[in-house]
Amino acid sequence: NLRMAIIAWICVVALIGSISVNAAPKEDLIKSLPGLHKQPSFKQYSGYLDGLHGNKLHYWFTESKGKPFRDPLVLWLNGGPGCSSIIGLLTENGPFTPTAGGKHLNYRKTSWNNFANVIFLESPAGVGYSYNAKRNYTWDDDQVADSNYAALKSFFKKFPEFKRNKFYITGESYGGIYIPTLVVRLLNDSKVNLKAFAVGNGLSDRRLNDNSQIYFAYYHGIFGQHIWMGLQKHCCSRGACNFHNPTDSDCKKAIAAAQQVMNDDLNNYDIYTDCDGCSSSLGSQAKTLQHLLHPNVYPTRLTSTNSNEVPSDIAYMNRKDVRKALHIPDHLPGWGECSGAVSANYTITYNSAIKLYPKLIKKFPALVYNGDVDMVCNFLGDQWAVHSLNLKMKKPRQPWFYSDSNGKQVGGYVIRYDKLDFLTVRGSGHQRLNHVTKCPLPGKADRGDLYLKGVFHQEHLSVVTLGPYKLRYNQLQTFSSVHHGNANQDAWNIHHAPKGDLITSLPGLPHQPKFKQYSGYLDGLNGNKFFYWFVESRRKPKSDPLILWLTGGPGCSSLLALLSENGPFGVETDNKHLNYRNTSWNDFANVIYLESPAGVGFSYNPKKNYTWNDDAVADNNHAALKSFFKKFPAFAKNEFYITGESYGGIYIPTLAVRLMNDSKINFKAFAVGNGLSDTRLNDDSMIYFAYYHGIIGQHIWSSLQKYCCPHGKCNFHNPKDSHCQKAIAAAQKVMADDLNNYDIYADCEGCAPAKSIDSQGKVLLRYLHPELFPSTAEHSYGSDQLPVHVIAYLNMKSVQKAIHAKPNLPKWGGCSANVGAHYTTTYNSAIKLYPKLLKKYRALVYNGDVDMVCNFLGDEMAVHSLNRKVMKPRQPWFYSDSNGKQIGGYVIRFDKIDFLTVRGAGHQVPTYRPKQAYQMIYNFIHKKPYSTKVVP
Repeated sequence: NLRMAIIAWICVVALIGSISVNAAPKEDLIKSLPGLHKQPSFKQYSGYLDGLHGNKLHYWFTESKGKPFRDPLVLWLNGGPGCSSIIGLLTENGPFTPTAGGKHLNYRKTSWNNFANVIFLESPAGVGYSYNAKRNYTWDDDQVADSNYAALKSFFKKFPEFKRNKFYITGESYGGIYIPTLVVRLLNDSKVNLKAFAVGNGLSDRRLNDNSQIYFAYYHGIFGQHIWMGLQKHCCSRGACNFHNPTDSDCKKAIAAAQQVMNDDLNNYDIYTDCDGCSSSLGSQAKTLQHLLHPNVYPTRLTSTNSNEVPSDIAYMNRKDVRKALHIPDHLPGWGECSGAVSANYTITYNSAIKLYPKLIKKFPALVYNGDVDMVCNFLGDQWAVHSLNLKMKKPRQPWFYSDSNGKQVGGYVIRYDKLDFLTVRGSGHQRLNHVTKCPLPGKADRGDLYLKGVFHQEHLSVVTLGPYKLRYNQLQTFSSVHHGNANQDAWNIHHAPKGDLITSLPGLPHQPKFKQYSGYLDGLNGNKFFYWFVESRRKPKSDPLILWLTGGPGCSSLLALLSENGPFGVETDNKHLNYRNTSWNDFANVIYLESPAGVGFSYNPKKNYTWNDDAVADNNHAALKSFFKKFPAFAKNEFYITGESYGGIYIPTLAVRLMNDSKINFKAFAVGNGLSDTRLNDDSMIYFAYYHGIIGQHIWSSLQKYCCPHGKCNFHNPKDSHCQKAIAAAQKVMADDLNNYDIYADCEGCAPAKSIDSQGKVLLRYLHPELFPSTAEHSYGSDQLPVHVIAYLNMKSVQKAIHAKPNLPKWGGCSANVGAHYTTTYNSAIKLYPKLLKKYRALVYNGDVDMVCNFLGDEMAVHSLNRKVMKPRQPWFYSDSNGKQIGGYVIRFDKIDFLTVRGAGHQVPTYRPKQAYQMIYNFIHKKPYSTKVVP
């Protein structure tokens, strides 16, 4: 009996194998795909499916690498309307990705056919290699849905063995219309085993998409306060805004002004990724959709990008040998990503596809997911659309996770309703995998795949391990021979500097620098000894500017900046060696890094009295500065600047006040980066930032609006209403847990609650919100967080000896718990000091725009509250890379003060955007437009 059972089982297996061979269309089998170094072990097919009225829709079908006849069957539909799903196959989630010029194919590790069979359908006819013999490419939503339904039946006629597989439909962009309209056709078709559908960055509702796009742009720093105030004034009444179809002419003008900024020189489908030739920043799919929705703003209709280099997918798909392998008829024209003919003759039938969902989810579960840095079909619009369905909530909104070499990471956020999930993918754009090699955040392209894999297999989402990757903390290159100075300058320095503080040999360098550097102690008040590290300019130290850098905290060391932001060196991962940084600010300036106040780093007080407040720190910093010029009198005539970041927003202006009557110091200007300008504005703006960046969700936001915003004015800083306090606490809990608050799109090391931010950001948040960050342990102030390499290096005895640090001090740490615990804030609003300072000095307030700790909104509000005369309206500023001109951020110039953002930078701007920070500070000092090209 056992023998007969085994024989029967073998026969069944053989029969299944014969079905695979005999049922699948042999003429569509791809026997040899050009460009691969090795042909795949899985089967793949390409050919044509029958639509209606003689339409022939090209498909490319990749079988699962696992168990094809058990694994799910997925239909993928790209959007447009009029864009090819082969974009998805070759640049997003298919098994292959073409190299530059389309010469070769590489295998993609995160291909969806690792766990599913995937059909990529070029729809409708006129798109890609799909065609109609009469070349009639006039379409509307219902016609496309009918044609896709016919093509699907044609597929199952060709591949009957897949009829029983669990079937799923997914796609993106205008797929937000294609997918639910196709699902409507399948409601009563029992022959197709449809289980669920998923829409990525889809157009769910035009009105909500238009409205949310304006909110998204403002709260992501794309356009500024003046345009926003115009929009609020002319387009909003009683808390409700209409940016979709206003009748007021002033509102239309305000929207046009906003859209003009949104359209110019920006990668709309991933606002933090640079673009190839910024006159065409949108991908073809996103560009087609934008043109269809807003033809007055996006007048150009293209089938591909304007880049001088042909995109690799276009180059590959137009190869003769590829066309032959895919069974493409010779008479068809060349392949393009999107069809101008289709989009030009397309009619939208459904302005709100979300209205179809109540009927659909009675039978089929759904997932709506969004990459949260896409502005074209942004997460807010889809979130509002899903929320408008008023479905029963099954699980409250919460982060979902994946794992990398740094541990558990936030993949995004998900809320589960009855039969419908809404999910965001943190740091991902319109097409999650498109241009992945240019993603500023390694690994972000994999995040959505993890969740979708769980959906297709109907599994609970859990932590899935990805291949290791790590965000580079330092941007370093070996320093060559440029800007080394000359012998005359060296001779000048020898006679005008303290020889006892000269660093003669710094451990870990590949070679000692030609510029001079000094370190030792400066005298504060009351016996305080402030440690400094001074690097002379590589160019002309005698005449170049002199910069004082102050890191914040309160209680954090400026040596963090020297070794991980803008100094000449960075520490390698072995904790022992240094590399030269090619974006060091001492290329063009002499820079003093001061550890302030005493108790921070190597600075100390003999009596170990480390109780400080803002005024005491300012007085001691002034004393230390005078001590510096006593040691280095030759620099007294150099133009002097103060800059720094974080709680430096207090340190810097309070020190500047002390210099107003000090004629011995040639003080010219100051710059504050991601600074705490005003506690109230910072607290208020942090809540707005968190909601409009997708960190807190609709339910918490509704409570905040209800209880904290009487008469349309919100108070998230010091509310009296207990319900408001609870809503804020709920929001702050989400903001505090498992997230890298100082760069919300970067991953973190050891992402336990309240441990995700770096030492400086953590100290500031704990100082402002002790109820969220109660720990007072020394390690919790940063010694277990980045930059661990800096901490290890500065605790080497040979290093401490070389830089003349006092022996027998406590272990060096990035931030001092002792100082932070005994610090008293004197100034809740340092911005109030600016009017007096600006009578004599210039100022720059700059912000990396993905930092939530001291976010750009709060500082922008603070600067605008000064009511200074606008000298130059807000506009983008630019830098250049290998792809040409890129947006560095946005700047508005007032009388004597500039407010500037750095696109895609976190709390420490020079760490995340070193080239942009270098260009920014150089041009500020030299009074040049910020777009003036400066080559490090």
